[in-house]
Amino acid sequence: MATELEERDASSQDSGQNTDMTKENTKVPTAQKMDTDFLKLCEELELAEDVKKKALVQLKSLITGSSSEEGQSSYFDLFICALYMAMVDTRMPYGPLDPQLQCGYLDGNPSITLTNLLQHTNLNITEFFRRMRVLKERVVVSESVRQHLLCLEKNYCIVSALFHTFEKLCRSVFREDPKSDEDSNEENVYFRENVMPPVPETEGVSFRKKLCWTIFLHTKNHFLVDNQDLNHAVLLLMCCLEFVLRTTPSFLLNPPFDVIRIGCLKTTENRTTNMLLKLAEQVKTSIEEVQVIQQNCTEPFFHELPHIDEDLDLERLIEQYDERHKKEGDINEMLFLRHDSHLIPTDHNKNRTSLEQSCVSGSPQMMTPVRAAMNTVQQLKAILSNASDQASDKLLCYFKNCAIDPTTSIAVRVTELERVFTSNFTSSQMTIAEQRFTMVRRLYYRVMESMLDMEHDRLSTNDFSKLLCSDSFHRSLLAASVEIVLMTYGLSCNPSLGEIGREDSQFSFPWVLNVFNLQAFDFFKVLESYIRAEPKLTREIRKHLQWVETQILESIAWKEGSSLFSAIENSDIMMTQPQSPSTSSPNSQNTNTAADMYLSPMHPRSGVIPPSATNGSLTVNSSPSSRGAGNAGSQDGASAPAPRRSQSLNLFFSKVGRTGFHKLQKLCTMLEVTKDVQQKIWTCFEYCITNKPALMKNRHIDQIMMCSLYGICKVVEKEIKFKTIVHMYRNLANVDQSVYKSAFIHGSEFDSIIGFYNKVFMQNMKTYILQFSVNRPMAPTLSPVPKQMTSPRTASPAFSIQGRKRFYVSPLKESPFKLPPSPSQLTPRSSLLYSFGEGLGSSEKLRNITESLSAYKRQSTPKSLKRLRFDQADDEQYVPETCPKVVKRIPIDVSPHKSQAHTSKEPNKMN
Repeated sequence: MATELEERDASSQDSGQNTDMTKENTKVPTAQKMDTDFLKLCEELELAEDVKKKALVQLKSLITGSSSEEGQSSYFDLFICALYMAMVDTRMPYGPLDPQLQCGYLDGNPSITLTNLLQHTNLNITEFFRRMRVLKERVVVSESVRQHLLCLEKNYCIVSALFHTFEKLCRSVFREDPKSDEDSNEENVYFRENVMPPVPETEGVSFRKKLCWTIFLHTKNHFLVDNQDLNHAVLLLMCCLEFVLRTTPSFLLNPPFDVIRIGCLKTTENRTTNMLLKLAEQVKTSIEEVQVIQQNCTEPFFHELPHIDEDLDLERLIEQYDERHKKEGDINEMLFLRHDSHLIPTDHNKNRTSLEQSCVSGSPQMMTPVRAAMNTVQQLKAILSNASDQASDKLLCYFKNCAIDPTTSIAVRVTELERVFTSNFTSSQMTIAEQRFTMVRRLYYRVMESMLDMEHDRLSTNDFSKLLCSDSFHRSLLAASVEIVLMTYGLSCNPSLGEIGREDSQFSFPWVLNVFNLQAFDFFKVLESYIRAEPKLTREIRKHLQWVETQILESIAWKEGSSLFSAIENSDIMMTQPQSPSTSSPNSQNTNTAADMYLSPMHPRSGVIPPSATNGSLTVNSSPSSRGAGNAGSQDGASAPAPRRSQSLNLFFSKVGRTGFHKLQKLCTMLEVTKDVQQKIWTCFEYCITNKPALMKNRHIDQIMMCSLYGICKVVEKEIKFKTIVHMYRNLANVDQSVYKSAFIHGSEFDSIIGFYNKVFMQNMKTYILQFSVNRPMAPTLSPVPKQMTSPRTASPAFSIQGRKRFYVSPLKESPFKLPPSPSQLTPRSSLLYSFGEGLGSSEKLRNITESLSAYKRQSTPKSLKRLRFDQADDEQYVPETCPKVVKRIPIDVSPHKSQAHTSKEPNKMN
């Protein structure tokens, strides 16, 4: 079999050289020349006729969608991409979700695998991914190709990262192969000739490595339905390596593994535990997790593999893997063992050399994907080290102090949601699902106790019956804990390709909402108070929760059937209600606790008549005069009832406005739109969001943003083509092409963003947009741009001292990491920090710090307006100086603790 592989590689290298010559000699090909070369390539690959026809159609589409320069200089690369797309579409003609694909691909095995295609054309897989990512944004590709490419890229990132870890472990565990010429110093020569006995080829180190990697590939394909769980894959790799080491002679092992192997021969107790413990130390992971995986997953599976004479049959295992690889037609992961140049990143050897040099010099090693994944898990475990998976005594005391004891209902709900979670995780990973949910329970009870402590200090009460009896609150709290745990174990990245999007994982958000039958708007309510209650959350977790919140604000909460629309209908608050200077001041403090979001979302406000509601949308006259007339009272002279203000709804619209504005600001900057036009666009966008929320149903706020931009620029006679807007929009971070390619029209009809603008947007906004025309004397009142809002996701606990530049004070937190043993090992960044007790400062510096703090405390600022100004720089950055002082529409401050005096004066001031 090895001979067949070598012959196939040799032929592929020869053909690869020929294709390179073809690519170099043909700089500006004609259409006839391209067709001839493409048909010749298809004949060399011996493609089936149906694949050839599909590939030819795909090639014409790629040439049309590519620029002229691109088509001339790299047309041969288009051949490869067209062939790949044709292969996938032929194998999956009914899409990736076809139930028949569970039993194998249709029409038998593919005529060629992706590995064969890469070898024949001499193309590295990382370069192939890069070119496919560019092409799929320019031409229409099938859903089968899109999903297959996504899964293929993720799987490659995981396997390449695992192979790097596998090689590192093998260098630590095994001695160098006796036949290897890499290390031929006198000591090794003497060891091989006089100490080490002759080893058969089937018993050497190379054989053991090959056996371990083959077993791991079978194990991974069996247990990892979602290959993105890098942490789980590492644990499986460790179990496979330990299994191989059970029959490995001690003289093939490095210390201390040889001593452990000898000890296993002398006793029958803890044979596997001692070796697993040492491997866990090498990878720096938990031995308990590895043992659970070994006992419940790998051990039963190893016994099901083919054996011969009580040993694993390696030849049969390779044959089984080869059959699977040919049926799926993807990457041959066995070629990693041979460091195939088509699978190994081009900079792999360079990175490996630099890594080895750093180890010799003693400098810190670079962060690998496996190391990053392990660190993320260990950081979460450090947070939960003292947490229990049951309610603590203090938490039970809170429960008993409630008018209605929620202890039983909480326990029943947690048990039920655990059953739902484990049953939806994966049927083959029940043990893993139970492990994950144990961490979820610990995080859930820990954060709940912290929330109640904060509410107790704020409200001076022990009765939280309403909050603790709210089903949506508990489901949201559990869902947030599940999302954090899944994110911690599902992070995937690769140095050569960068981080692969987590949002495309099988268990990515909003998977947890669907499993727990939870509304996105209800889940949104708990996010901010959750982060406030757990300040030790890592930066990666905070960034992930920020991404989750952004998805809710931009699209998920606007889906049909969302509780957001019910909240809008039931709320009497005027979305364009002006805010007093005191309530909109950046010095006011935003609490937005769980009680504010869940207990009493409606706060009475006097002096405002609710807007009329038509078909679930708020229709509010944006004219200040009409608002003032409405505030005068009803027609019959009776005083209007005090309308209600939704705290959670107010916060939601405030964040939607900020999210939309900051993205609009970036897009306008790229399009070179002037500040005055930009503010008109923002006014139109804000009016649509707040006054016509029905227009947002099943849509994305970016669609409204681009339509507002195009419409306003057109009426002010500074038209920008939609094609240009979309082209610049694609350059924004974290954008999805479905936003501008597939906009909801009505029913089951979808169209491009231009079709949505003509069929829907202008039908609802034409009258309002025309008011901004240059020929209209009276234009709508411009809305002020929102200021950057302090958020616990991004806010630093450090604050600056007035009058002292670049001087910050931050509270001391308990760190899960040890401090450097000496000042000489401080990093360039940490060396700039002042450390008390390290002898780095002087009494003069301490005296200056004390004087600065004393001066800060003596400030005459009223207590109600005190605030840590760590967001001052962001405020100044996002507020243009040219903005006029006009009435605010989207509320900037959402704190429920507002002075009644300010509230009562507000309507009079606006009138």
